[in-house]
Amino acid sequence: MVYDNSRDDENMQVFDIIKYKSLLLHKFNEKFNIIQLLTAHMDFQVIYFTKTGHTKKVAEAIASELNVKAEDVKDAKLNDEGLVFLGSGKYGPQPGKTIMEFIENNNFKSRNVALFGTSGGGKGLEVQEMEKALNAKGACIKGKFFCRGKFMFFNRGRPNDEDLNEAKKFAKQMIK
Repeated sequence: MVYDNSRDDENMQVFDIIKYKSLLLHKFNEKFNIIQLLTAHMDFQVIYFTKTGHTKKVAEAIASELNVKAEDVKDAKLNDEGLVFLGSGKYGPQPGKTIMEFIENNNFKSRNVALFGTSGGGKGLEVQEMEKALNAKGACIKGKFFCRGKFMFFNRGRPNDEDLNEAKKFAKQMIK
């Protein structure tokens, strides 16, 4: 029996190509944020209402993770499609009036929505109220995030870096 080592050469070439492609892929992933690749063909919108700036911080953290710009609800127009993140602070027993008007005045039927909010109590009551309004409009709520925001003398420094990192994780979870 004669041993044909040309097969070994072919196998080594194939192995080298696979190894090279794997190395390229690894270097590519190091250089480019994989979230950018995932979101390149998806449409996201981050819309918020804030009086104090706390909800804006959370909105910007979420938007940065999705490579989009956070939009103040006062200037926002709802895109025709894609996942929309809506957020508000809690003012009295409810979310901001402006975000609730935005929900009322737009078509959310079968629309994918992720909700976020900030409040002094950090219980997410503002998010629950937005969810009720959106459910009545036929929206599909994909997830919810809320954290504490500074209120008078309470929760100074909130939302903090940990809160903002959790908001970014929430954004990643919503696009999986």
